[in-house]
Amino acid sequence: MNIYDRIESLLNAIVLTRQEMCQKADINYQTLTSNINRKAARMQLSTVKKLADFFDVSTDYLLGRNVSDVVLETQDKAMLK
Repeated sequence: MNIYDRIESLLNAIVLTRQEMCQKADINYQTLTSNINRKAARMQLSTVKKLADFFDVSTDYLLGRNVSDVVLETQDKAMLK
């Protein structure tokens, strides 16, 4: 799973469109959509940070690092609610 698959998965989980998410996260919709559609190899670090903040996940998770740690962290958060 790559960053774009993770973004789509997270969007589906919170039932938002890309455009709604971009508005709320202050991300340029056209740029993000272009990156997703062509599976661009690079994304601005500032955009990755905004996405991580918006989804309340780490940049490592979005980039595919330490996925098991994030899953455990997400499960811990869910148990606390």
